[in-house]
Amino acid sequence: MADVRQNPEVRHYLDRADGVLGSIGYTEHGRRHAGVAAKRAKSLLEALDRPARQCELAWIAAYLHDIGNIVNRDHHAQSGAVLAHGILREAGMSIEETIEIVTAIGHHHETDGAPVSDIAAAVILADKSDVHRSRVRDKEMIQLDIHDRVNYAVTHSSLRVVGPHAAKEMEGEREAVRGAANNGGDSSPGDVAEITISDVDEGKPPKPVVTLALKIDTSLSPVMEYFEIFLPRMILSNRAADRLGASYKLVINETPLL
Repeated sequence: MADVRQNPEVRHYLDRADGVLGSIGYTEHGRRHAGVAAKRAKSLLEALDRPARQCELAWIAAYLHDIGNIVNRDHHAQSGAVLAHGILREAGMSIEETIEIVTAIGHHHETDGAPVSDIAAAVILADKSDVHRSRVRDKEMIQLDIHDRVNYAVTHSSLRVVGPHAAKEMEGEREAVRGAANNGGDSSPGDVAEITISDVDEGKPPKPVVTLALKIDTSLSPVMEYFEIFLPRMILSNRAADRLGASYKLVINETPLL
């Protein structure tokens, strides 16, 4: 993973892709977003007890998933998959592992993507969870652009797995969210995946729940605006969670909405 992060070609691709998207008015899609998505994808599969190497491959796929934006925003998932193939094969990765990553990258975007593998599902969930004000480039645009406004209104974002493991972390996560709100400050945009305990249906084994928890400043953007622009992402995220044998939940301002 460190080799991918430190690869000069990868760094250049990410920086240039972010510059391209910045020039056409998109939020941040550079190293910060790549790092958050990678960390969350890996942590998600770890929380679901997937093999260690699969978790590492999810990290790599998520870190590289947006490099195709150097070609064009349209079909950037497919362009990125082709670029990633060259980088990984040149670095000596096996064809089997390269294909796993290429497939995940090529299927991450909501317009034409699908959770065709566990790694693809993890990348989808991690990518779509990164909504945060730190991605907004120009605060002056929040009154004019709904995407900037919604992102800027989100002061806390976390992706966690609620499963039959440790009950104590759930309250710790809740206290962290409350603490960030009470202090009036932003929480880290890289918050990831605590494992907590879920409710168990009578007569059924416990099923993990992938939970996206957001803190939204509704004085800047009403919750309905989030659904207005991100509903396709929520639908794809729900399918991705199902692929992983889990259900999907969206919690905004401590209120479950999905």
